[in-house]
Amino acid sequence: MAAPLSRRDGVGPAGGAERPAGGAERPAAHVFVEDLERPELDEQDRRHLERVLRLRSGEAVSGSDGAGGRRMLRWVGNGRLVAAGDLEWWPRPVPAIAVAFALVKGDRPEWAVQKLTEIGVDRIVPMLSERAVVRWDPVKADKALERLRAVARGAAMQSRRVWMAEVDDVRSFGDMSVEWIHTTHSVPDACALALHTAAGVVVHS
Repeated sequence: MAAPLSRRDGVGPAGGAERPAGGAERPAAHVFVEDLERPELDEQDRRHLERVLRLRSGEAVSGSDGAGGRRMLRWVGNGRLVAAGDLEWWPRPVPAIAVAFALVKGDRPEWAVQKLTEIGVDRIVPMLSERAVVRWDPVKADKALERLRAVARGAAMQSRRVWMAEVDDVRSFGDMSVEWIHTTHSVPDACALALHTAAGVVVHS
């Protein structure tokens, strides 16, 4: 299996996204499947390829298992894909990038998850803050998280990632410590705040 380099080694594209080699056939779509040896589409993805993209039999589709595996597939109609290329392995991008954001009203959390996924963020952490208006009860939180994870999956397909972005459960800041850190900036002696939380380190500059 081929092993393209990570984009954070300065070689590969953002998020481990697929790019065709020079002269290679460009896939008409990118999908996630559980098994790249026997690719099967879920109902929503099948309808998208059939009714929205209207793929024709024989068109190329790139597929990933969301965990670094990638393979060129071919659409053969009737909701079916078959393997059409060698199985490749893309290493997890290094260093892993996590971004936390405070929940707000409306569709802004979905927009944030979509854009963070598209630019290659590995882990997305929705946070409850003391002054946030949004308060999710357990039932609403489950449904909202399901929606956010669906948005991340769709954005990963759109940007042709091979590693799925993870959307964490909603967290609160809880106990945390804060320290000043030096940063690289056009301003001399620039600093930022590093917030050490249970969900990870949040940098505010």
